[in-house]
Amino acid sequence: MLNKRKAISIFTAAVLCASIASPALASVGEPDLQWPGEENVVDTLPLPTYEEALTSDDWELVPGGLAYTECIHEMPFGSEILPNGDIALNSRVIERVEPCPYPSLVQVPNEGEDTSSTETRIPSAWKPSWWLTSWWDSPAEITNFHVTWTVPNNPRTASGQTIFLFPSVTPTNGSAIAQPVLQWGSSAAGGGNYWALGNWILVGESTVYKSPLVSTAPGHTINGAMTRGNGTATNWTVGFVDVSAGSGAHNNNWNSGVSSWRAIQGGVFEVWGVASNQCNRLPNSTGTVFTHVTVTTVNGSATPAFSPHRLNTSCSSSVSATSSQTVVGWQS
Repeated sequence: MLNKRKAISIFTAAVLCASIASPALASVGEPDLQWPGEENVVDTLPLPTYEEALTSDDWELVPGGLAYTECIHEMPFGSEILPNGDIALNSRVIERVEPCPYPSLVQVPNEGEDTSSTETRIPSAWKPSWWLTSWWDSPAEITNFHVTWTVPNNPRTASGQTIFLFPSVTPTNGSAIAQPVLQWGSSAAGGGNYWALGNWILVGESTVYKSPLVSTAPGHTINGAMTRGNGTATNWTVGFVDVSAGSGAHNNNWNSGVSSWRAIQGGVFEVWGVASNQCNRLPNSTGTVFTHVTVTTVNGSATPAFSPHRLNTSCSSSVSATSSQTVVGWQS
């Protein structure tokens, strides 16, 4: 359980790799509802303030902000999220998911936000916490996205912060995000003062799905992948492999109900609650490199033209990107 009375910081890294297999789940029948965040939400409740959510047991930390506890759902590895939002495992529905009564996550205020950024495609709900990112809008439908990276050192000071590193894929309308995530600290998925990996999916900016966490360690090589069968398929497989630990793939399937996917983030450095004078709470490294980036579209192998975006200037943060890697940096 997240200690919400402590300052929260998040640094997110997730990456994608072609070595991850895509397990196929048997059909569970036609959904009888729309996916969460769309037509099923008739009325929404007003969001609490950050201070109210932070001190309430009804709100927990997830990549992107604080989510209402009843809108956070665990997806076991190998499970599938159906188009209506339900979770199925081995062809059986294991959880019925109701639409979230809140319109979005609650955001944590950050110091040092760079208001001069011209990146308009980043949804406003995520922008306060994304310090650094690279972005590419593909001219063709994306079918595969794979990345490799190394787990950075532990922070010099462990003081209740949470850190995520990840790459991600979003639909053309910006209504969702899927990512395998590297986490330091605690979140709604658990965790503590160690590095761990998990898959996360945010639907409609308020309904959150989380996998179990798998522990990892500094120096480990991580492969991550997000794949779908073709340029019209709505089903994505999201997963990761801890290469150094010799583990197998940890995957989740998501039948999103959305067919157009053209936006990817080559690497995101997401931080919550770390002020500009608290840089020792960041990993004791100079940064993280998301490398061996491979992207496939309906036209075949693609050369992405990632645009780097420095959205927060704290801790001498920096970002650069090429077609094959994104480098996010900071001073701890």
